[in-house]
Amino acid sequence: MAFGIKNLKHHPQIFLISCVLIATLAFLILRPGPKPVKFKSRIAIPGFQSSALVILAHEQGYFKDEGVEVTLEYKALGRDCLALVVAGKADLAVVFETPVVRSLLEGNKISVLTELHRSEFNAAIVARKDRGIANAHDLIGKTVAIVAKTNAEFHLDLLLRSHLIDPATLKIKQMAVDEVLEALLSGHVDAASLWEPFVSQAVHKKPEKLLQFRSSFYSEFSMLAGMHANLQTKREESLAILRALIRAQDYFDKKNGEARSTVERILKQQNFFVSPLSWDQMDVKLGLSATLLTMFSVEADWYRAQDKLSGPKQLDNIFIGSYLKSLAPDLVTYE
Repeated sequence: MAFGIKNLKHHPQIFLISCVLIATLAFLILRPGPKPVKFKSRIAIPGFQSSALVILAHEQGYFKDEGVEVTLEYKALGRDCLALVVAGKADLAVVFETPVVRSLLEGNKISVLTELHRSEFNAAIVARKDRGIANAHDLIGKTVAIVAKTNAEFHLDLLLRSHLIDPATLKIKQMAVDEVLEALLSGHVDAASLWEPFVSQAVHKKPEKLLQFRSSFYSEFSMLAGMHANLQTKREESLAILRALIRAQDYFDKKNGEARSTVERILKQQNFFVSPLSWDQMDVKLGLSATLLTMFSVEADWYRAQDKLSGPKQLDNIFIGSYLKSLAPDLVTYE
């Protein structure tokens, strides 16, 4: 027997269920769907938790909602991600400040859309206890491995000078990151300048043989960067990507546990090591700050003195701040 509306009112449970079903159907029909794909973007990202907001924007469908079809390409290092952008094989890269500065001084016109994270304790010197190393001064005369053109070399130099140690008193070897880990664990080097998750990855394998010491003198940043000319001509695409990242930031802040679990799951699927310490040592946050601009200037001066690089004298135009400012003016504080 068919029920009319009046009959439904005499059956409260059925009436309530019917109202819920009607409301749900109306929501599904009337809600705005994702925008049609207008842009395609290739973003190269390192397999670190500092890539969290880009991973979340991709996994939660925020990029698609904004009309951007994003392809993520995972690399071991931010330096390698930026190299893809310079070579025209990626549109954007998640990269740390040191490779950006180095690339600028080498003549590449890089610009930054937004910071993605900052940390004061993400980098560390990992040393072997059996080589008599207990503090920074014990590194004198020792062999220390670094990954060239990364924050590892700048962090090591800064830490040494903060302890009034001449870097020339160390034997510094440049290696690929997997070679650094192998050399440290096998004892072919006495110590290594690393960052998370590589610090925890090394210590996790031989906790009885390794110690680590960190320095608050160094502030590490990751950011979303691309070639200046491309970003200038792709304003609408850049704005769409930033809108998606702002949504990812909101999700990360409000559902932090779920967000972290999602990022960790994706990184593990890509066969990257995930350190639980990284979350506690980083501030995942969009923005463009005077602090980052200062760090760029300090590192540029260091590279000019260290490697005799010239490059542009002023780095003020490294930010394309108008895009983020138009969407979230409170996040742009460098002006």
